[in-house]
Amino acid sequence: MRVAITGTPGTGKSSVAEKVSKELKCPLFPIEDLVENYELYESYDDNRNSYIVDTKKLNKKLKKELNKRKNFILEGHLAHYFKEIDLLIILRANPTELKKRLESKGWISSKVVENVQAEILDVILQESVPIHKNICEIETSKRPISSVVQEIVTLIKNPDSWENYQPGKIDWSGYSSYF
Repeated sequence: MRVAITGTPGTGKSSVAEKVSKELKCPLFPIEDLVENYELYESYDDNRNSYIVDTKKLNKKLKKELNKRKNFILEGHLAHYFKEIDLLIILRANPTELKKRLESKGWISSKVVENVQAEILDVILQESVPIHKNICEIETSKRPISSVVQEIVTLIKNPDSWENYQPGKIDWSGYSSYF
């Protein structure tokens, strides 16, 4: 199956995707690596300490690299832009927990706020719904990685279970005055 794992930075994408990939013996493609290795960006934003990704170039490269593959895990907060997948999994985290995770990584305050606000506003979900028909949301707050990994493996092996993970069940709107 062609699966993309996405979510706001700090929700656990990289750690989870790596373990899912190993568990299923399926190749993993981290978008961050592709962006840097193939210079799929317009510029680098020093203030935000991140690349401004050219999503058209990214999609073109992903099509070239992945269209010949039947099985893969694509990981990254921009993975939802790639249309040629069977299942999109969006990892979600409680804003309070997400803030702690990002601060523990040493992120600057403005990036912490930006990403927590993106999580509260469902930015990735809102961008994904017009593109994908098979979307599952998984809440990762205060859960061991192994638990999230097993949940995803079960989802991948059992498409009938997808209906239990439909978008919209996770709602952080009560945190709107958080910042």
